[in-house]
Amino acid sequence: MSPEKPSDPRETKEFKELNGLINAFIACIPKEFKDPVGVTTGAKLDPTLYVAHLLPHMAMITLHDPHANVYSANDASARELLLAARMIMELIYSVCGTAFDLLYLDHTSSTAWFLAGAALIRFLAAKTAQGDEVEAAILMEELNAVK
Repeated sequence: MSPEKPSDPRETKEFKELNGLINAFIACIPKEFKDPVGVTTGAKLDPTLYVAHLLPHMAMITLHDPHANVYSANDASARELLLAARMIMELIYSVCGTAFDLLYLDHTSSTAWFLAGAALIRFLAAKTAQGDEVEAAILMEELNAVK
């Protein structure tokens, strides 16, 4: 008799491994490549490195989005989804604070920005439905950067 598979995919060994690999990738970015925009180093924006910083957060959103209960503060996928969206938002804020012409960014950037915006909209809808005006206002402010 074979062991029962968990009904929640997040409980599977494979899901946990994928989640861990994404986090390990982020943690393994060498110190000298941690700032793709050059804010802390004074270097010029590196479009390829910028995309390399976006990709793990895109993967995290893609992994957790179908399972996230954005109405629950205790849902692990919702927390991971919001964190990944906000990490992409940080990268948007950073690149928009430069004189770099966004037309020269890889098209992957706009896909990442879309994923982050879509995730934030899910949380905004949930907070609005729950009557949490403070969190809804914060999310609206974050979304304004993606417009």
